[in-house]
Amino acid sequence: MYKFDGDFVAHNTTDEEGASYGFSATFRSNAGVATEIGTDYTDETEDASMVTADIFVTQSGNNILFQVQGVVGKAIDWSLLSTYRKV
Repeated sequence: MYKFDGDFVAHNTTDEEGASYGFSATFRSNAGVATEIGTDYTDETEDASMVTADIFVTQSGNNILFQVQGVVGKAIDWSLLSTYRKV
C-alpha cells in the first residue's frame, strides 16, 4: 500500500498568473501492477488564465504517474512537492 500527498504549483509566465492544486492518492501493488484505490483532488485555486489547466495522478504498469495539463499558447512552470508512506 502506498499513500501519496502533495501539491502542484503552476506559474503562467505568459500572463504572470498562477494556480495550485492539492491531492491525496492511494495505490496498491500486486505482482508488479499498481492499482489506484482512490485519488482525492483538493484545494484547487486558479487565476482566470489557468481554468483549463489541471493535474492527474494515475498509474501505468507498476509506476505512479504525476501529470499536468497546460493551457494552449501559455508557458507554464510547474512544481510538485509530494510525500508518500508505504505499508
